[in-house]
Amino acid sequence: MNKSSAKNLRVFALILLTSALIIVATNPNLPSAKAATTDSVYVYTSCGGTILANGLTAAGGTTYNYTNGVAVNFTAAPIADFKFLCWEYSSASGTDTSTSNPFIYTIISTENEIQALFIPTVNASSISSSSKTGTAPIDVLSSIGGTTTPAAGTYTTYTIGTVISLTANPSANFKFLYWMVPSASGGAYTSTFNPIEYNLTANACAIQAYFIPASSSVALPTPTPAINEFSSSAAIITVTALVIAAFGTYAYTKKSRK
Repeated sequence: MNKSSAKNLRVFALILLTSALIIVATNPNLPSAKAATTDSVYVYTSCGGTILANGLTAAGGTTYNYTNGVAVNFTAAPIADFKFLCWEYSSASGTDTSTSNPFIYTIISTENEIQALFIPTVNASSISSSSKTGTAPIDVLSSIGGTTTPAAGTYTTYTIGTVISLTANPSANFKFLYWMVPSASGGAYTSTFNPIEYNLTANACAIQAYFIPASSSVALPTPTPAINEFSSSAAIITVTALVIAAFGTYAYTKKSRK
């Protein structure tokens, strides 16, 4: 190859390379050469269950990093005596809820938050008082959409048997949904009172206020009482028996007066 041919080949190669770069830079349908960015997801602690992210445990109170645009599979796993209520997830574009479980969440903003809401399968009306003395630690946990008074944190100076008043403070565009009060000995109850007057027991573990967007349709279902209720058929039989008994008594009394 003579010098002239080699020079022409180099010029032709340079033209092809320049053309390719122009096509890549101006064509939006071609994959971007921009390096992938990572965004954070803060996972809130949730009383009554745990959270899995892509099959791995996502500890409450921890921030995880994912590639922007990736879809993360979040699964809510209730512990014994609890059931899943909904997800609450928040980003720069706002906060929303979902009852899907698992829940696929696409990371599209720089800061994300997610929380699973659980409720007891059997909702006791109260926690029994304790005759023990001394102090018991209580954790006031934080949630998406609001704060509490006293603020979230661990308190170790409350005396057992003391009645503690806690207030849930919804943020703008949020509403208070319920308190969750689990016990270290197992079980829990929910309360829609705000403020709540809580009798601290030796088994106190934590208390958490849950908030949801004011526009959300998620509602706290009617609690299942700890005492078994009559079934419909049993109720009908009971009412019928009472009516027959009442009629028989009336008839017997009327006959006795004649």
